[in-house]
Amino acid sequence: MTTPRTLPIRVPPLPGEALDSWLEHLSSRLRTTHGDILAAVGLDRPAVHAARAQHTTSLPAGAAEAISAATGVTAEQVHAMTLARYGIAGGVLSLGVKFPRSRPRYSRFCPHCLTDDRGRWQLHWRLGYSFACLRHRCLLADACPDCGKAQRDRVFPGECVATPGLCGHSAPNGAGRLARRCGADLRGATTLPLVDDHPALHAQRLIDTAIDHGAAAFGVYRDQPACIGDFLADLRALGARALSPAVAAGVAELIPSDLHTAYRSTAASRRPAARPLAMLTAVALTAAMAVLGEDDLHAAATRLTRLENLTQQNGASLDWPRARWARGTSTTVTALRLTARAHRLTPLIQLRYRIGTPRPALPERDTAASAALAARLPATLWAPWAVRLRPPPLGPTRLAASLSATLLMVNSRIKAPVAHRLLDSVAPWRTTTHYLRTLAHQRQWPETRTALIRLADHLHHYDVPINYQRRRSLDYTTLLPEETWIAICTDLDIRCGGSERLRLMRCHLYTTISGNPVDRAPWLRDTNEFRSAFFRFPLLLTPPLHTALEDHAATFLRDNGIDEPLTWQPPLDLVADLSLPGADPDRLPLATIHRMVGHGQSLTAIAEHLNTTADAVRYALTVHPAPTPQRGPTARPAPLVSSLAEQLSAAELRNLYEHQRMSLRQIAARHHTSRQVVAALARRHGITLRPPLREPVLPTVDRDWLHTQYVHHRRTLPELAAEKNMSTANMARWAHHHQIPLRSRGSPSHIEMRRAHTAADTAPALLRPVLVGISGTERLTRFAAASRYPSITAAAAALGIHQGVLQHQINCLAIDLGGALLTRAQRNHPMTTTALGRRVQRAWHKWTEEIRAATRPS
Repeated sequence: MTTPRTLPIRVPPLPGEALDSWLEHLSSRLRTTHGDILAAVGLDRPAVHAARAQHTTSLPAGAAEAISAATGVTAEQVHAMTLARYGIAGGVLSLGVKFPRSRPRYSRFCPHCLTDDRGRWQLHWRLGYSFACLRHRCLLADACPDCGKAQRDRVFPGECVATPGLCGHSAPNGAGRLARRCGADLRGATTLPLVDDHPALHAQRLIDTAIDHGAAAFGVYRDQPACIGDFLADLRALGARALSPAVAAGVAELIPSDLHTAYRSTAASRRPAARPLAMLTAVALTAAMAVLGEDDLHAAATRLTRLENLTQQNGASLDWPRARWARGTSTTVTALRLTARAHRLTPLIQLRYRIGTPRPALPERDTAASAALAARLPATLWAPWAVRLRPPPLGPTRLAASLSATLLMVNSRIKAPVAHRLLDSVAPWRTTTHYLRTLAHQRQWPETRTALIRLADHLHHYDVPINYQRRRSLDYTTLLPEETWIAICTDLDIRCGGSERLRLMRCHLYTTISGNPVDRAPWLRDTNEFRSAFFRFPLLLTPPLHTALEDHAATFLRDNGIDEPLTWQPPLDLVADLSLPGADPDRLPLATIHRMVGHGQSLTAIAEHLNTTADAVRYALTVHPAPTPQRGPTARPAPLVSSLAEQLSAAELRNLYEHQRMSLRQIAARHHTSRQVVAALARRHGITLRPPLREPVLPTVDRDWLHTQYVHHRRTLPELAAEKNMSTANMARWAHHHQIPLRSRGSPSHIEMRRAHTAADTAPALLRPVLVGISGTERLTRFAAASRYPSITAAAAALGIHQGVLQHQINCLAIDLGGALLTRAQRNHPMTTTALGRRVQRAWHKWTEEIRAATRPS
């Protein structure tokens, strides 16, 4: 390439001037055509309409050096006069009528700047994100005031001499490249003036700063700066939404009144294609920056609601991911949109989207990630966490199971039934959604939601030292054998208790090791008495017994090849700054609790005295047992047994009982104690007791009699037990002995059911399916009465019952009898009785008449 000759006149460019403006100014100073100037500096003449090929956009290789050699301006200065200095922002020359999809290539301008700089053009006027002049506090102009054409959308003709500050388009009656130019003075164009602290100027200043620095670090981006590409994408998306007619009312609250008035007046009086594009851009970007410029996320989200139509015509909430205008925006806009919709989302969806955090977002984790977490999560949430998160109205056991499944759904796409199935949870997944709704109605729901999100994030980011999935699959049938329990009691000098006490100990160890609820324990008795005893279990613990049970649990894990800590829990420091609905067990006065336990107070009484919950006291006693347990026959130490052990060794007792064949009563008489004390000492020493010499004398119950009375006559066990002068439990044992299946609890065992069966035996065959159950007579009576009225509503009002109750009873009759009994009333047609209904009426009236005739005195 030939090096250009140096120009006779050197004119330095102004700060921020565009390359084409500087070259045209050279053409004017040298009084040379524009084409000759381009050739003198080593540039080719581009096509007239090739806006993309203009030298202002970018320069070919070596062009900057050639210009530098010809003009004396450094190559760095030359490159700084092209849009390449703005990177991504320079790719959008203008935001057009169909903001932002249509992009005409032209340049806006400030008439006051043209006056001050003698027609020189600033480079940043070409940017689509420039709409205001900060120096003269006004909007930029779009077109020539005379011909109305946009400026610098074409290359200036090479055969003409440029005149800075004048319109370079051809005159309306001119033709060809050498046609007369319009020549209008662009310095006379009118623009909208703005006050010093105008929001549009503030928005323009922030946008310019972000473009110059290549990142946005203000407003909603202050904590997490966004790259220039994401920032501009957010601007364009919010700006396009601001110009949508659907949110015209909301835009008025985001932009100043003078700008809105000018925008509405031009929009109403001019064609869309002829609207001032700088005005459109100013409205769009000022509204967008009103949202993005807020430092507080919630305030920005509130402003964002002005740009969104949150409800459809039927009032249902829109599915926010379907909004096309928000596609391609950054995670910051996603966080704003989620925060704005927080009050419309269900509690579970709030946890999925991490509502309440500094950056709510779409769920990142899939089912596989949640399944990996399920292996390190107990089926019931760790006790201290469950206590902190439980408000008093909710049950602790089901809530703990529901919260564990909830953790799997935080920031995850996993479905609720799948989460419960992974944990083998005892709580139905619908119960979890119900509990979350109840928690959401609490005043502390924002703190509870934050606690669950923090806990889930901690479990995903930090290692959990326990594999709960492996522990859930262990065989627990060998946990705490009876001889081991007796040995523990012997060492600690406490009573062993009966089989129920051993069941409680095993259930406690099972829940401690596996993390499962007590409902999964093999030794659970599904009775209210046993569940209540298990809840009160910590009252019977002592520090030595607690240590002995933990040692046995650790031995059980080692025997199964598991080298893990017995228990573990996430640190409660994660929620130390939150006000949660539950009690804090770490702040309970342990000395007061231990003193009240020693006085025999219950968990509920202790909780009421301390103004806390019973499960918080229970957890505190589980971790820190009282030195003196609650007094009871199987909890306190056995002083009589210990005293006898000092007098009678194990060898002597074995010799008296096994070799000399003395009875327990005889040994007790020799040592002045009771037979029960000697038996307890024998069990402590592992001596097997002989069976009694004779079986207890109990009344004998004949099988045929019991089968006839219980099965055929459907009498109840209490009635039969009273007749045989024995207890109900003893009669039940005789039924098991004779292999007679017992009826289930509830209505099948009620006396009213037996009476109903007896009455059904004498009724017509058509009515028997109804009369074998309780309240069958009442349903038939009400059906017969209701059939005389024109509608169910009228019948219910006359009978003094609720319409739904009457309808339900008639529906039950239809199911039992195998067909509809009534034809519902229609307009101008009263309710009628079907053929089956008339047959039922006749049978019912005939049978009731026979009963009345039989009971009428002669």
